[in-house]
Amino acid sequence: MNRIKSANRFFLIAVIIFLGVGTIASIFQGILYGITGNEVFFSVELSLVISQASIIIPAVVYLKYKGENIKETIGFHPLKISNVFLTFLFTICIMPLTTLLNLISTIFVNNFIGETTTGMEGNPLMVNLLVLAVLPGICEEFVFRGVLFQAYKKKNVLGGALLCGVAFGLFHMNINQFIYAFVLGFTFALLKEATGTIVAPMFAHFIFNGNSVFLMWLFEKIPQVSETVEPSLGVSIMTYLILALIFTPIAIFLLILLSKSNHRWNYLKSIFSKHARELYRDEYLFFMDPYNDEIMEPVGMYGNQNGDPMEPVDMYGNPNGDPVELVDMYGHPYHVPRPRVEQTKLITPSFVVGATICIIMMLLTEIGARMLM
Repeated sequence: MNRIKSANRFFLIAVIIFLGVGTIASIFQGILYGITGNEVFFSVELSLVISQASIIIPAVVYLKYKGENIKETIGFHPLKISNVFLTFLFTICIMPLTTLLNLISTIFVNNFIGETTTGMEGNPLMVNLLVLAVLPGICEEFVFRGVLFQAYKKKNVLGGALLCGVAFGLFHMNINQFIYAFVLGFTFALLKEATGTIVAPMFAHFIFNGNSVFLMWLFEKIPQVSETVEPSLGVSIMTYLILALIFTPIAIFLLILLSKSNHRWNYLKSIFSKHARELYRDEYLFFMDPYNDEIMEPVGMYGNQNGDPMEPVDMYGNPNGDPVELVDMYGHPYHVPRPRVEQTKLITPSFVVGATICIIMMLLTEIGARMLM
């Protein structure tokens, strides 16, 4: 089955399961409330764990059903020790941009980020880190940068990264989080390509979410910090605009350093530049899918399919002598494997249906929040 079509079908199924599990949990909680009178049966922590399980379990089943090697499919490899610090700095440097986008979005829509942590105040720091940072970092990256992006990049790495960002944003099911989650999804996909391992975006995701958890814990421990007068929205936007203009270029520089550290700078340039893609064609095509033998097409050293004998010609292209077969230094036929780029469009009907469901839920969430105001 075509990989992109298959991945988009999985996206649709994942959306349905995610919403279905949430609906069943709500119905079950309503039934228990009617029996016991206990308004809150599922804790916030348990609800978040269930939501993460509802996306990673179908992903693992999907890969097993397809007979995929999970480790190779999602790109799980050790992250260099030298890259850990660079990845940490990269994540810190993109925070002003995502915060700016979040602040701007609150002008038009409700802010749902704070509602996620409601009821988790007073928990031990390690518990909140596990639920809000560790689990999302592993589960969400496994699904979006592992399963989905790994399929999308077979068609086009840049287009795949953008679509991965869209899918990641849509899956948050509210307009407020969609905007900054799209940027995170896109940048985490580039981080994965710069380092060659999904461990990097997993770690970055943990740092990003963990920052909010740590600040929440800090405000509890030092009340004077939380009691500080909060600046107006306009002042906050201007402050983070300045910070974003300073730190976003630094984040780009760090991404370049990461790609050079992993010998992927030429590949990273090829993602954005057609000229670089032509110049480093073999490297670009290899990193699109270095493990899958099913899409490898053997060609001769001059590009003729299957390494068929080529007709020798003179400097003007005229036939010159008998055909010869290209061989390597051991006399074996010379073949250069080249990945065959997927021909299917990135956006398929399954993705459109899944995205439509998410958009409807986003609109209903926003309308419901406004009605309760």
